[in-house]
Amino acid sequence: MPSKISSFRRVALFKTSYLTYDCKNIDQFMTKSKVIYHGNYLHLSEQLINNDVYELAQLRAAVVLFARNSDGEYLFIREHRPHETPNLRLKPVTGFIDDNEDWLTTAKRELREETGFTAQNFKLFRRIQSTGSIRHEKFFVLVDGLTKDPDPLKNPDGDVIEEIVFLKLDQAIKLTLSDEMKLTTDSLGLFLLKEMNL
Repeated sequence: MPSKISSFRRVALFKTSYLTYDCKNIDQFMTKSKVIYHGNYLHLSEQLINNDVYELAQLRAAVVLFARNSDGEYLFIREHRPHETPNLRLKPVTGFIDDNEDWLTTAKRELREETGFTAQNFKLFRRIQSTGSIRHEKFFVLVDGLTKDPDPLKNPDGDVIEEIVFLKLDQAIKLTLSDEMKLTTDSLGLFLLKEMNL
């Protein structure tokens, strides 16, 4: 006899995730849900709503840093990422928010780990939350007052930073539009910076 849940329709879910992802309490806001997979960065579940099964993917919240030097140029890293194809990508500094961190703590740590810089000012200029079956929260951060870190943190990831590149905002947007820098949700920050005149 087939299980009751298999007889329900499977449909896409369009609801905003309103909480920062936290491995310890993810299920507190997922009522009547069945966990399919629970990893360090990804949580997959099925949620039963009105006899329909909604498949949900929740990614850990992340920061995206737009670090600016005194010449008004923005810092990007050319990073070797073995899990991506192609595996070399030009991108802003990014990082997942650990359970014991807030966006600011993560921003400071990721800047040190990935670039060897520290900074004086970290300004949150936009928080976005994706809706739908794939839920992800991102904090866009403008960083000013860059200085070389006298005691840089070692990057614990397997990703290798090949190069640090400074670009004017218009240059970065041009690279994004020509697909030399991949268009992702992180790219939205570039257009927001230009539109908001930050």
